[in-house]
Amino acid sequence: MEPTREEILARLAKDVFNKRQHLLQVGQASIQQLDSDAALVLEAEYRAAELEYGQAKAAFARAMKVDKPAAG
Repeated sequence: MEPTREEILARLAKDVFNKRQHLLQVGQASIQQLDSDAALVLEAEYRAAELEYGQAKAAFARAMKVDKPAAG
């Protein structure tokens, strides 16, 4: 059985939330880290998390657009 539209949107919204939380956690860890080698690793992880968050937001936005009735 295929998921309903509401289930798909809920899953996408949860994905956006989880990716945002991960982004915030990585950002917080990078603030607390003073070692330059670790800072480079955390910066790369932050950038990856930022990209994943942006992609999740875009997927959710596309799903919401598809759900809207045509104007006219």
